[in-house]
Amino acid sequence: MENPFEQILSNDTLPEIIKARVMDDINLIKLGFDLANLFVVKNPKIINESIKNLKK
Repeated sequence: MENPFEQILSNDTLPEIIKARVMDDINLIKLGFDLANLFVVKNPKIINESIKNLKK
């Protein structure tokens, strides 16, 4: 069985526009994770602690 990756030329490079689009997509995904972390993990903890402090 032949390895298809050996057929890829090592001197071929992607155009800069493709690299920029991939990096933009990665940054957008990271932003989504950060926003989800903020509202799902950190915000409920702060609200819970605030309620506990008000009860004291």
